[in-house]
Amino acid sequence: MTPSVLSPMGPGSDSEPIPIKFGKYNSNPVDSLKFGLEPLLLNGIDRVYCYMPSMRGENPDQRHLNQVFHCEAEVKANIDDLMPIIEKYTKSLSETLLTMPNILTRISL
Repeated sequence: MTPSVLSPMGPGSDSEPIPIKFGKYNSNPVDSLKFGLEPLLLNGIDRVYCYMPSMRGENPDQRHLNQVFHCEAEVKANIDDLMPIIEKYTKSLSETLLTMPNILTRISL
């Protein structure tokens, strides 16, 4: 199977960069950490994940918010191997959220 890796400078990204100054350096944070995680899959790591902010240089619309925190995973697997991982994560996340009163209201402020 041919690997599919996206680039923050290529067709995988359709948002404008957000310029920031990091110490003495000018930089642009990526709109998704997948651009940093996917190359790890090509170098011997089978599964990586993070909980990080994504910042898109655009106004929010019906498809995208422009600043969000999200959990993202990149997994080297076929769809049959991946589905149980996704189902377990979704169930675990749902159970956790249900144990926290008003959590959706609190994180949506």
